[in-house]
Amino acid sequence: MSKAHWPLVALLKSPDKKLTPVQIQKTIFLFAQNIPDTIGHDAYKFKPYNYGPFDPAIYRDLEGAIEAGHVEPLPTSRGWDEYRITALGERIAQETLADVSPDAEQYISRITNWVRTTSFRELLTAIYKAYPAYAKRSVFNH
Repeated sequence: MSKAHWPLVALLKSPDKKLTPVQIQKTIFLFAQNIPDTIGHDAYKFKPYNYGPFDPAIYRDLEGAIEAGHVEPLPTSRGWDEYRITALGERIAQETLADVSPDAEQYISRITNWVRTTSFRELLTAIYKAYPAYAKRSVFNH
């Protein structure tokens, strides 16, 4: 399975099939930290950044998914897009999940739901508390 499919899986498992850029970064980060055997130990290389763990490759994968018709950007009034999975993207995400253990899929669902329904402040505070090394370059006052 391709690492580029993990943002699709996160979007599929989101309660409303949408995520913000920060939510996607943090969801994939939590997957990488907690189910590395599932997504691949070298899938993404997170580094501390302005809002915690960050890997620009996730955005490149999202751009590729947009170009392929797997994801659509949704402009918001907040100055950044949200991303929503398309029907084609859902099929690819389902194929990816077919190779995932039931425990890993349950974790993916639980984390994605938590990330989507948690405020920005609460999300970053929880990430920084659990993974303090990723807070060292943060511009977020936690």
